[in-house]
Amino acid sequence: MRSSILRFFFVLLFVILALPALAQEEPLPTPSSEPPIPFFPDLPRPDKTPEPQASPSPSKPPSSGSSLQQEMQIRCFENLSRTQVLLEVYALNNEFQYPEDLEKLESWLNRDFSRKTEKHLSVPLDPVIQKNFLYIRSEDGLTYTLSLPAPEKYGLPDFSFSSFPWVSSEKIGTLKKEAEKWKKERPLFDCERNLKKLQDALERFYVDNQGVYPFSLEKLVPKYLKEIPVCPSSGNTYVYQKKGNGKQFEISCPNPAEHNLKELMITSVGGLIRK
Repeated sequence: MRSSILRFFFVLLFVILALPALAQEEPLPTPSSEPPIPFFPDLPRPDKTPEPQASPSPSKPPSSGSSLQQEMQIRCFENLSRTQVLLEVYALNNEFQYPEDLEKLESWLNRDFSRKTEKHLSVPLDPVIQKNFLYIRSEDGLTYTLSLPAPEKYGLPDFSFSSFPWVSSEKIGTLKKEAEKWKKERPLFDCERNLKKLQDALERFYVDNQGVYPFSLEKLVPKYLKEIPVCPSSGNTYVYQKKGNGKQFEISCPNPAEHNLKELMITSVGGLIRK
């Protein structure tokens, strides 16, 4: 049981690290006036290599429209799948509740993950009309459906993706406990990450400025940091002190009690310190 849970969370970690790729879209192929070829998401992905055919008549050259239409259908299915993965990751990080709408999903992505990539993350769009897919969430927030706004553009029937049955899953109890545990531990994890980020920026400043640390953390912006992070639990700024004639520093969490600690700091000499 324990090993299966660990495998699940390793897969979840891989998905989270791959979020920027999931939210990235590729260039859209040029549409064609040829009639669409039906392509259903429950069938295997077709081979893009055309089958051998008889030589066409010299007066009527072969058309590439069919393969382009098929490319668009495949792109649509891929974007739907990417959106579904993002929704499931959101649920795992938010007590198995899905977002009210896709705008909230995108906002959450950029709040929690874009700082790792330093670029805006977007929820994939319908590749033909360049709009969000149709997303309908249940009133209790535990299920949803995701469908095409205009399936006729692809020559497809109406179909939809459904949410993963977390609530009816046999492992929901264990997963929910792990999610609640992570929710409690997350602020401390983020606070320590902020301290390490500040330490890294200070060390780069030290190298560029004749072995002296700055008088204040504001000197790190914008060259070494985009913005000065704050404690995720209290929202207060970190306490920075220069020591040893500017050759050493100490950064402390302003409210260590929020993390059930008496002291949480990082120094140029001793590294991260928890008490």
